[in-house]
Amino acid sequence: MTDEDRLSDPGPLIPHLPSGSALIVRHRDAIAAATMASELHPLARAHGVLVLLSAPIPPKRLHADGLHIPEASLKFWTATDFARLSPALITSSAHSLNAVMRAERRGVDAVLLSPVFPTRSHEDAASLGLHRFAGIARFARDAGLPIIALGGITQARVHRTLSAGAAGVAGIGLFVPTGMDVMHPRP
Repeated sequence: MTDEDRLSDPGPLIPHLPSGSALIVRHRDAIAAATMASELHPLARAHGVLVLLSAPIPPKRLHADGLHIPEASLKFWTATDFARLSPALITSSAHSLNAVMRAERRGVDAVLLSPVFPTRSHEDAASLGLHRFAGIARFARDAGLPIIALGGITQARVHRTLSAGAAGVAGIGLFVPTGMDVMHPRP
């Protein structure tokens, strides 16, 4: 996930991401986000990485492989929007079981459930904890909805998170630790 403060230019990181992964482009300014997604798309495609545009409201056109919809914005999206934009992948954020259920009813392909652990990105947010995360992930798996773990994921926590039912992990600090030069990301 991009972050205007900690990962404003994810370009150097893309070659180090596993093929089949996705980069979610977020920005406070919708035009800046769309521009960044469009500019990163050729590099990402060359490395087998999907680019998802985080969009609180449906854009006129999609210049990315897919969409990421913030939990609070999912209510603004319809099946018609999805059909018109034809994204290859649609994800949504969720912070509770109810939010996961709403995302599943909207027809998203996967949900980023957060925060699993305490995180710098949302220091005041209560974390789910691994036990609660596992319960929600089990419910989602039974509904056929993959859950991606987000929030406080570290190298040491990846295996535990996957064992708890995560289909994958997402993050910022996981890929760009504090004090690390973004030009030399961890492989």
